[in-house]
Amino acid sequence: MVYYQATLMATRATTRFCLGEPAPHQPGGRLMVRSPLARLIRSTPPAVGEARSRLRLALAATLLGAAAALSSFAPGSTARLSEESPPLADLAWVVDDDVSLWRDGCDAVSVIDTSTGEGVAYGDWYDSFPHVTVSADGLLAIAPIPGSPLDGITPQLYVLSRASRSALLWRTSRFEIQGLLNGAPAAFSPDNSALLLVHEQEVVKHSVGAIGPRTVGPRRGVFRLTGGKVAAIVFAPDSSIAYLADTEGRIHSVDVDSMEPDGAPIQYIPPQTYRNIWQERVRQTFLAISPDGRFLTVNGGLRPQLEIVDLASRTAVTVAVSGLQESHGLAYDHSEINRGLLAVHGRTSVNVYRTRGTQPPVLLSSATVPPQSLQTWKDNYLLARMASIAWTGRGDAVIASIGSKKEFRILEFDERVGRGLSLRTDFDACTAGRALGAGLDVVTLNDRLLRSTLTVTPTPSVTITPSRTDRPTTTPSSPTTATASSTTTMTPTPTASPTPTATSTPALLFLPLSLRERCDPVHERSDIALVLDTSSSMTGPKIEDARGAALAFVGLIDLAPGRSQVAVVRYDREAEVVRELTNARALIEAAIRNLQVRSGTNIDKGLRTALGELQSPRHLDRNAQVLILLTDGVQTGTPGEELRAAAEAHAAGVMVYTIGLGADVDEATLRAIAGADDRYYFAPDSGDLARIYGEIARDLMCPGVDLWAGR
Repeated sequence: MVYYQATLMATRATTRFCLGEPAPHQPGGRLMVRSPLARLIRSTPPAVGEARSRLRLALAATLLGAAAALSSFAPGSTARLSEESPPLADLAWVVDDDVSLWRDGCDAVSVIDTSTGEGVAYGDWYDSFPHVTVSADGLLAIAPIPGSPLDGITPQLYVLSRASRSALLWRTSRFEIQGLLNGAPAAFSPDNSALLLVHEQEVVKHSVGAIGPRTVGPRRGVFRLTGGKVAAIVFAPDSSIAYLADTEGRIHSVDVDSMEPDGAPIQYIPPQTYRNIWQERVRQTFLAISPDGRFLTVNGGLRPQLEIVDLASRTAVTVAVSGLQESHGLAYDHSEINRGLLAVHGRTSVNVYRTRGTQPPVLLSSATVPPQSLQTWKDNYLLARMASIAWTGRGDAVIASIGSKKEFRILEFDERVGRGLSLRTDFDACTAGRALGAGLDVVTLNDRLLRSTLTVTPTPSVTITPSRTDRPTTTPSSPTTATASSTTTMTPTPTASPTPTATSTPALLFLPLSLRERCDPVHERSDIALVLDTSSSMTGPKIEDARGAALAFVGLIDLAPGRSQVAVVRYDREAEVVRELTNARALIEAAIRNLQVRSGTNIDKGLRTALGELQSPRHLDRNAQVLILLTDGVQTGTPGEELRAAAEAHAAGVMVYTIGLGADVDEATLRAIAGADDRYYFAPDSGDLARIYGEIARDLMCPGVDLWAGR
């Protein structure tokens, strides 16, 4: 059956009902209509302003009368049918503005295959809306619909959804929500647990699992503002914190679990708009977070500058951006291809930059794009979201809204091969093919795909030296290399030979050496808690190296069924078991890769949380209990509490190792926590962590055994 929509103005509701005969599927999958009434509707010329509103009311009244004669109502309309379902990494969700009445993809949410620029799903026409957000699984797209006093419509939510990733059928629906801020953003958390909706003076959390075609479910928490309106929302990569940029120049950090403030607001300079009123700022503020979760970036609007917010120091710095006269849409690439690069839309061009913390970014490439005419730009600036940009899910291109008959442009970019921005294709979400459209918002799953996929990747090799490095460090003259397996081998590397001359020179001769030594019979079985410092001082290379070293450590542990198990615990101002004791290597590695930084260094909480997991029912009685704690700082909680927590672990029979990273650690305290000097390790630099974790792994596998290759 073919569904048509009627906007019931009297009840502020949306109802679907069936008219005419079933319509055949046409090439490309779009549903064609046969009903005489439908042909009348489709053939009605577009109208603007009050004429368009009167036309809506007249058509709605006509359809309402027809609807009253029908006994059943469909739960939602059928969007375009895809002929196949492209990978999530190739999808982009866009919204546009077009005066075409009830044409697929016009004034709607549409799904585009970014590899080709072809439409996958065209949502039902309704009205322009500036923002769209997509759930991490790609099954839900939500766009808040601004209210229209002329039409007598209060703000609503527009929903484009499908039942599963393999489903080809997409459906649209919409419903009213009292109190939504006109034109405000919405945001799904990266872990797909929460949806944040902006009301006049509060931000409301809903559970993603409770969202249906006509409801977002009950409130799960509320954050209330004092002054200003929320203009943009981003989440920390681990979904623990939501950052809200308001129209008064404040960024609020909100704990997503409790919806309570996570520290004082951070002051920043909001983007400059034509009239500098809140309605413009709500639509024209773009906020992006770096892949490591350390920096927020806010656009400058009509100024060629950016606001870089350092979340570690909670300060904002204004930096100039070369190659632009204005700065609007912006997006960091979270993929592996161009990870950390920042794309900025300057209205007349799209630029890609390498960022350097709070220093001015370095321009890597620029491409001119067709701008909206200045008059169109000014006319739409108050009501629409202009000059949006996003990286594709794969990170190999950027998608930018443009001002031409085609509404969006895809520009390929790959720094690894030295390729600048180059045109892949232009596309138009509106199937009417008119020249009056405008691309508004665009989003992808670029910042979600790596976290939503658990993959087993090769574990890097670890270079193990024969002894710990205490301060000052010394470099052994003959290191040995252990691969990520329980068997250690030695492979001498020949030096480069000079170019042969007429005079013969002695040649190096390498002879095989066979050793019968092995880790037998004391190959230990351990339940190991990796306790990792995720305080803000670990941002950057430290946390990256810590992740790599922990991954390499896990690669050295025998995780066969009935052997060792590993748990992952993170701590900062709070502590959390991010992966319970398990021998599932892929799950352990995924937990390590997803570690993100926050503020505070409560060592005692990390110790006690790890002890609780080691004493849980998941502990195997025959396994030794081991706790390995890494920190780059000192206790910021109650002084001395970390020593009391360590004493509790020792009393429970737990073997504690500690690793101090950098010059700011308290070595005496870490030695006391370990309970023995030979279980404390000092790492002058994060690059030393892989070696240290390798030594601890060897000690756990062969405790007290001095193998020949380790001398």
